[in-house]
Amino acid sequence: MYLSDDVFYDDDADDDEEEEDTYLLTYLLTSIYCYLLVLAVVDTVVLFVSAFKTWIRLISGVEWLHGSVVTCRGLMFTLLVALHLSAWLIVIVSADRFVAVWMPLKALTLCTPRRARLLCVAVTGVIVVANVHVFWTIHLTQD
Repeated sequence: MYLSDDVFYDDDADDDEEEEDTYLLTYLLTSIYCYLLVLAVVDTVVLFVSAFKTWIRLISGVEWLHGSVVTCRGLMFTLLVALHLSAWLIVIVSADRFVAVWMPLKALTLCTPRRARLLCVAVTGVIVVANVHVFWTIHLTQD
């Protein structure tokens, strides 16, 4: 630390910032971060779709599911995909942590960020395909 031109400068501050950046980068390059990031996004989608739909119904009396076939199918598809993906991501996080705790040496090769991203994409694809039936099985009926 030294004083120059009436400005206090801390040499250690740059080192601390670099260490924080390195720590953050190391943390971001873990498989669990990938899973938890996707889980946070999916859970937010679940909350927005279900809570926003309910809030609109309570405030205005309009039910979006009864608006049109397109909105009904789109909302149901989005909600089902998000709900199923959220549940399966929790299973994947549990499996990832199991491998990390019970097989720590294999975890270095099994629990990589690349595999985590591939698994997230694969599970999302399977769930989308499994729920695509919504577009031809859900219909609106007049009472």
